Formats: sequence, structure tokens, C-alpha cells
Amino acid sequence: MLFAAAAAGASYGQGPAHPAMPDIGTQLAEVESDLAIARANLQDLTRQKARVDAEIESLTTRRGSAQERLHNRARALYRMSQAGMLPVSGGFGVLLSHLSRVDRLKRIVHRDLEAIASLRLRGQALAQETARLANSIAQADTEVTRLTERKDAIGEQHLAAQLYDEALSHPYTVPAIPLDGPITGGIRVREAAPHGARFP
Repeated sequence: MLFAAAAAGASYGQGPAHPAMPDIGTQLAEVESDLAIARANLQDLTRQKARVDAEIESLTTRRGSAQERLHNRARALYRMSQAGMLPVSGGFGVLLSHLSRVDRLKRIVHRDLEAIASLRLRGQALAQETARLANSIAQADTEVTRLTERKDAIGEQHLAAQLYDEALSHPYTVPAIPLDGPITGGIRVREAAPHGARFP
């Protein structure tokens, strides 16, 4: 009986009250806030990775230059070391000057080796960092996609609720059936005939 009454009321514009639903406006505001945070996080991670990648590119150039300097200085040190005692012919002062240059060049080569080792370690750290950021960016992008889809779904729910409310605010009425003229005649009430009997 209750179902039939509800169905009849709905047919004639007196349907059941709007079904209980969560506050769509609140849900939409929350998901938009979360989406804004997720997008900001994605942009920040993307900027961080861009800086790391730029440093990696710069580091590659610096390592190449350092290795070239080391190569040239190592060759010069080798040639000077091979000279041996030849500067003795120029006197003791020339020999001391030669030994001083060799010692200075050895220190420079040593510093070049340390610099290249430091650049190598920095490169390894940057490679790990850019890999970590790439993984974080993928996760952040997935979160943005999820929240965007959630926002769209809530928007569709909101539209459906609006259409439901509009349908209830414009009740459906049964149109009148046009007649060609007035209805004439009467109504006769008779007792029911026994089973199998025929009306006259």
C-alpha cells in the first residue's frame, strides 16, 4: 500500500521527498581543496626535478672539463718528471726551480683528481634524486587524476540532484480528455446475477 501510494504521488507531482544524500557542496569544496594541493605538489616536484636535471647537465660539462685539464696536466707532469737531472746543467738554481714546478704541478694534479672524484659522487647523488623525484611525480600525477575524476563524479551527482528537484517542482498533471458534447444517460445499479445467469 505504501509503495503504491508513493508511486501514485510521484506520478501526479506529489512524489516522495528528495532521498537523503551527503552535502554535495561540501564534498565538492573538499575535493577541490585536495585537488589544488595535489596540483601544487605536482608542480613543485616538477620544478625540483627540472633543477636537478639542469644540475646534472651542468655537472656533466664540468666533469668533462676537469678530466681534460687533468689529462693535460698529467702529461705535462710526466714530461717534467722524465727530464730527471737535465736542469742541473743550468745550475743549482735552475734545478731548484724545476723541482718546485714539478711539486706544484703534482699538487694541482692531486686537486684535479679530488675534484673529479667529488663530481662523480655528486653525479651519483643527483641520479638517485632525479629517480626519486620521477617516482614522486608519477604518484602525484596519479593523485591529480584520481581527484579530477572524483570532482567530475560529484559534479554529475550535483547535476542529477538538480534535475530531480526541478522535476518535483513542476508536478505532472493528467491532461483533460476533450469531449464532443455533454455526457448523457444514467447509471443503473442491479443486484449481481447468479453464476451462469444471463442479463436480460
